[in-house]
Amino acid sequence: MTPATRKRDKFRSPSGATARLAAPLLAIMAEPRVGLRPGRIAARVLKRRPRNFPLLMQPRALARQDVRLHAHPKKAQ
Repeated sequence: MTPATRKRDKFRSPSGATARLAAPLLAIMAEPRVGLRPGRIAARVLKRRPRNFPLLMQPRALARQDVRLHAHPKKAQ
C-alpha cells in the first residue's frame, strides 16, 4: 500500500457519509453555470490599449543581439 493510498483511505468514511454529502454538491456542480440573463449587455470594446512597439520580423536571437549592440530604438512620438 502506497502512502498516497493510505492517506486517501484515512479520509474515507466507512458508513458512506462522504457519498451522501457529496451527491447534492455534485448535482449542483453539474447544473448549467449561466442561464438566460435578460438585460445583460456586454460592451464591445478592447480592454487593453495597443502598444507602440514594432513587430518582431526577425529571429528573436538576432533581435536580442541587435539590441545588445545598438540598444533599443528611440520611442516614436
